[in-house]
Amino acid sequence: MRTLTAIFFLALFLLLRPSALGSGGFWYSDDDQDYFAHASSIAYGQFPHYEKEFFNNKGLPLAAVGPGILAAPFVFVFSLIDRITQAPVIQARTRETILHSWSLYGFMVATIFYFWLGCALLHQGLRRHFSSAAATWAVILMILCQGLPLFAFRRPVFSHIFEFFLQSSMVCLFLMSTRKNWTWKNFSLSNNMAIGLLCGLIVLVRYNNLLIALAWPIILARASWPDLRNHKFWICAGTMFTTAAAMILFFKIWPGTLVPEVPSYLTNSIVIQKLGHIQSPLFYTQRTITILIGLDWGLIFSAPFACIALVTMIKPRSSIDKSFLWLLAPLIVNVYCVLNWGTQGGWYGYRYLIASLFPLLVYPFARQLENMKKLSQRSWAHGIIPAIASLPLLSMICFEASGGHFNLSVQGDLGWSNVSFQHQVWKTFLFKPGTMLEIILAAGPTYIAYLAQHILFWLHLSVKPYFDKYPDLEPVTLIKTIFLYALPFLLHFIWRRVQQPGAKELQSNG
Repeated sequence: MRTLTAIFFLALFLLLRPSALGSGGFWYSDDDQDYFAHASSIAYGQFPHYEKEFFNNKGLPLAAVGPGILAAPFVFVFSLIDRITQAPVIQARTRETILHSWSLYGFMVATIFYFWLGCALLHQGLRRHFSSAAATWAVILMILCQGLPLFAFRRPVFSHIFEFFLQSSMVCLFLMSTRKNWTWKNFSLSNNMAIGLLCGLIVLVRYNNLLIALAWPIILARASWPDLRNHKFWICAGTMFTTAAAMILFFKIWPGTLVPEVPSYLTNSIVIQKLGHIQSPLFYTQRTITILIGLDWGLIFSAPFACIALVTMIKPRSSIDKSFLWLLAPLIVNVYCVLNWGTQGGWYGYRYLIASLFPLLVYPFARQLENMKKLSQRSWAHGIIPAIASLPLLSMICFEASGGHFNLSVQGDLGWSNVSFQHQVWKTFLFKPGTMLEIILAAGPTYIAYLAQHILFWLHLSVKPYFDKYPDLEPVTLIKTIFLYALPFLLHFIWRRVQQPGAKELQSNG
């Protein structure tokens, strides 16, 4: 876990832009505003009413409530600072009052917390089956190198990190339940209800993951009772389904009965236009090719390790492999969304797919890394994984970088995209190494240099002010940045303390 946490911090350091903390730049418009409205309504005791919240529609926010539910405890904790300082956000949430509030910062802390926890849970599950090295690098390469960090460190008020966390939680439970010494049959009613809450949240975070939420109770219950005629199987699965349904009823259906017109994705004209029509075979063929090798967000560039893992799943080698293969089936809904939408979804990568897909691919990928031990003894093989990893890493680092050729723009009727993004990335890398170095150092390293500049100024040393993004030293921004930098190590410390009682058992099973 130390290596995993160190790489997690490195991704945070290179991608998080402290300058955006001072300007509210992590809060995008549209869906992001809806997600925060859900969280703030709960944190400020207004739910299920939204009169004091800021969002795009009337009545209820259109975006799903799940991210707000998960982030609400953190928003509440940091809102205490707003309450103590009598910030205007406590009276009513508007764009102006939210931007610089501690409440909004709480949502960001929540996202980074769940992202780290999701990685830790995947590592925990993999350690039940593979060596520590294979488990660690499977999570690093599959999760921290392939786009998802952008949704944690650049666009945290969104849904996909919460989607990833919930999927990772279920994968961890499944991998632990497959061990012979797992005491799943001794689980109490409350434990099954807790799993049901997770399944309900899967739906409430992303509605297109309904089939995944329906599949997990079956998979987990069968891990202990393969015979469907066993009444214990139906008690276990039924408890999970009932709890999930109650969760959806309380947070989604009940609030909708309190307003005359409830906004819905099913009545949204854009959604109907994009997803409501079956296209021609030629359209789907062209889209499949674009998704795999397109110079915009082709998976071979933005998620090559996922492609490798998918290929290895063609021939399942064990019952666990077969279970993961079955779990890929519900993702046909996500694949359909990616195909029919016509773009990657308006931001980085194929976001409708990757957050739920990657946790399912970590297990087969870890097995491949375990099998590569003999290959890694050959000197020529040492550069294979770093070479592959450079594709998604440079793709992430260059996204939203300064310079118009890296930015999204309206591409005909395709919406916001960049059809030559990967070409521009490698063109810059090969022919403008100085520009690439500036992009790599633009976030955390630049902020550290900026702080050093101010320290030299305080010491009455003459320095030239290079960092115009930080015209003044803002103590609040500094405090927020330091806390986020320290958060992975704080979580690792807590994790070690919580895991200490079972450490010897894990070593004996590993």
